[in-house]
Formats: sequence, C-alpha cells, structure tokens
Amino acid sequence: MREYIFKQEDKTGWATLKATCFNDIDRITKGAREDFVIKIARYNKKRSGSQLRAYWVLINSIRVWSAEQGNNYTKEDLSDYFKMRSGHTKEVMGVIRVKSISDRSETTNEDMKNLINTILDFGLDHGIEDCRIDPKELREMLKFYEPKKVKNDK
Repeated sequence: MREYIFKQEDKTGWATLKATCFNDIDRITKGAREDFVIKIARYNKKRSGSQLRAYWVLINSIRVWSAEQGNNYTKEDLSDYFKMRSGHTKEVMGVIRVKSISDRSETTNEDMKNLINTILDFGLDHGIEDCRIDPKELREMLKFYEPKKVKNDK
C-alpha cells in the first residue's frame, strides 16, 4: 500500500506528488481483478494531548504493578521499555535509541496509538487490572481518530 502525504511545508512539490499518485491509481485500477480502496482524508500527524495523558496513566499503572512484584522501575524506565518494545526507536551512530514523545517531537497519532496498544496488551497479558483506559477517556482519544467532516458546498 502506498500512502501520499501532502504536507503544507512541501506544497511546492504537490503537483509532482499528485501526478505520481494518479499514475499509481491508473496502474492499480487498469484491469483490476480485486477490490481496492482509495481514501482521501485530512492528515493530522501530531499526537494529541489526550493520547499523552492516557500513555502516562498506563505507564503509572505498570509502575505500580511492577513495584508490587518487587521491581522499582521509574516511569522513564518503563516508558523507554515500551517505546523499545513497540519500535518507537531510531538509529543514532549505529545505536538504537528510543524516540521522544514530547510536544516538540515528530510523534504521530499512529505512533501513540501503537505505543498505547503495546502497553494495553502487556497489561492484558499480565492481568494488570488498572492497565486500561476508562470508557470516557477511550471515547475522547478515539474522537481524535475520526475523520473531520467536510461541509458540502451547496
């Protein structure tokens, strides 16, 4: 699957990107024997504040559970562990390092979704009851993933 992201900072290259996109669509659809989807949606790359809050709530739940098991890990230790486990890493001079999730980072909402799901899966696998997102928090977080409605020009 190819994905085309039209970023405002790269607006001068949109014509070329659009041409490449249409060429790929023509290639895929020519004589197609399978179903396919073409989706156009607004791109929102940044993670949300509610995702970050949910992340730290889950990290704290794991920290409390770990302490009950006799392991006194810090929130930062656990955060790094789950970043590594979920692949939220980068290579620096041949060494794998975890990436930041701060406001200044390039962390996307998909990155955060992956991190949060990694922690939730860990909680399920280890029977950690407090490692969950309450329905209200989950609804708020999922709202961020809903495509924005575009008003019809009538």
